[in-house]
Amino acid sequence: MGVCKRPTARYGRSNLRCFRKRYVGDQVLMAYGDWREEAYQKLKSMRESYMPELNEMYEKISRKLQQHKSLPQQPKPELLEKLKAFRTMLERVIAILQFNRADIVPLVPSFKEKLVHYEKQIINFINTSRSRKVAMQQGQPPPPHMHSS
Repeated sequence: MGVCKRPTARYGRSNLRCFRKRYVGDQVLMAYGDWREEAYQKLKSMRESYMPELNEMYEKISRKLQQHKSLPQQPKPELLEKLKAFRTMLERVIAILQFNRADIVPLVPSFKEKLVHYEKQIINFINTSRSRKVAMQQGQPPPPHMHSS
């Protein structure tokens, strides 16, 4: 922002220019602070709402992958790759939910919009997981695994 020198005239042009620079700079910082806090509060809310189920899903997928590794007859490679890809997506989402205020980068204003995308993805994961649980409890075959990106 540069340093504003004290003008000789009380209300001279350089004083006005200095005021504008300070005002605009302060407004940008204030807007950034507000935006960052809103994004953090959204993230915190998502963490509280979704983290337990996401952790449960992650543990379940990890156990399945471990079981498949210990089987003498390996399952279809496509199944393993799908499980690994899903686990990787869960890892990414969980990592994002663990961000703190300092992790919210000032040069990435799209982060807040990305949270909306991540929340939709999380809800899709959870709904799919819940429908599988209900189907298995009722003795029905689980619905095919689906997720949107």
